[in-house]
Amino acid sequence: EMDNREKILQYALNEFLQKGYEKASISNICEHSQISKGGLYHHFKNKDELFWGCLELFLQQLRLWMDELFADELDLRNFLEKYFGILPQVKNQLAEISGMEGLSEYNYYLLIMDGIEHFSELKEQISGFYDQLKAKSMQLLQAAKSQNLVRLDIDNEQTSYELLALFE
Repeated sequence: EMDNREKILQYALNEFLQKGYEKASISNICEHSQISKGGLYHHFKNKDELFWGCLELFLQQLRLWMDELFADELDLRNFLEKYFGILPQVKNQLAEISGMEGLSEYNYYLLIMDGIEHFSELKEQISGFYDQLKAKSMQLLQAAKSQNLVRLDIDNEQTSYELLALFE
């Protein structure tokens, strides 16, 4: 059974995913989680702290995925297959945590964009993930070149940027 903090985060995540930060309502979150406002403020001092708690759930899923992606010795093809599988995987996890059925890309990106707007540390962490992904893809492109699996004239850095852009 969920404790009150987890219950609040679940309903808050649902609210932020559906409505975005500005339109999310503390009253709705309290009503759906069956927690009083005083109970909510016992765990979170304000809406920003509650939103950051929800973003931490998102970041936790990204970290798990990154750990999985970097744990295996993958070739370029398998790395890319896993890489492009992140969005459905993270979306499914967020849908499960929030109890929100039919989570769309819009909801997912709304959460991220609102998070970046309100918290520079989220942007920094996501940038760190991208830097790691870029470095790994450049390394794997070079390995693929040495095995004659990709053309030698391909620019590793440019191709890595393009692969990351495809994901976005």
